[in-house]
Amino acid sequence: MLDTGDTSSPGPPYLHMVRPSCPVWVDLSKVYQVGECRLTLPDELDLTTTVPGILGMWQATTTGHWVG
Repeated sequence: MLDTGDTSSPGPPYLHMVRPSCPVWVDLSKVYQVGECRLTLPDELDLTTTVPGILGMWQATTTGHWVG
């Protein structure tokens, strides 16, 4: 599923380290599904945008999904 490039001994099957870490883009509107806008506060967190990040590992959830 993932080519992590990690040559260390295998860890738990629900955790995959990504080495070297790689740059990613994260769509916060998919991660934090907030409702409709109630009011606009220009200096607060914007959870509807896409931001850069660094992927260091993949981990399985209790529902069988993978999150990075």
